[in-house]
Amino acid sequence: MKNEITSVTIIGAGNVAYHLGKALKDKGITISHLWSRTKENAQLLALEFGAELTELNELPENQIALVCLSDDAIQPTIAMLPQSIPVAYTSGSVNLGQISSRNDLGVFYPLQTISKAVELDLSEVPFLIEATNSDFEKSLIQLAKRISSNVHVINSEQRQQLHHSAVWINNFTNHLIYQAQELTKSGNLDFELLQPLLKETIRKVEKQSAYEAQTGPARRNDIKTLQKHLDALSGTSKELYALLSKSIQETYSNDKL
Repeated sequence: MKNEITSVTIIGAGNVAYHLGKALKDKGITISHLWSRTKENAQLLALEFGAELTELNELPENQIALVCLSDDAIQPTIAMLPQSIPVAYTSGSVNLGQISSRNDLGVFYPLQTISKAVELDLSEVPFLIEATNSDFEKSLIQLAKRISSNVHVINSEQRQQLHHSAVWINNFTNHLIYQAQELTKSGNLDFELLQPLLKETIRKVEKQSAYEAQTGPARRNDIKTLQKHLDALSGTSKELYALLSKSIQETYSNDKL
């Protein structure tokens, strides 16, 4: 596939399909066709994009299909598509070698947390590109650069490592924030009081490593404070606090403050 991509088919109607399709449409890329197992979502998204609802066996030939589905659905869905259709999927953890061989196959992965209800600017989001041949790779790079200034060619192993790292940074961090929100709620406290701390936590690791930025009772090995916090918790929250504290203590066990 050597030509510039000007028109795409989107397979899926979830968060990634919505934001990716919107960004492409805003940059002049035609979203000509759309398919999703969820018909109601597909109809709404097709209407917004001005796309035609279609079946998998009726997709336009020689036009790229962007597969924006859950990891488990990617392989079986792609297997149903004709070989004449170039395909790129948006997963961070599915190895390219896991997908049935076809002429033009690639990865078009935006490394970002994506929620449909939250407005998202993709212009600085890293897009990780991989493809089975150089021509298709160039086409995907060109397409990604229409919507982002941050485009990289990354192999499957590297992408999986980045995806793994992203789970720690985003998913686990978000869950820890949830734990803090629940704790403040139980004490009738305003979570907004912690917002400056949250912002500074992120700002600091832009200036120094997380290792250097670590503070707190576990870093100081302040056993009395740790125990006081543990006594105030129960269940999984208590286990999580204890395990994270242990990890911090072990990380700095040979260091002196």
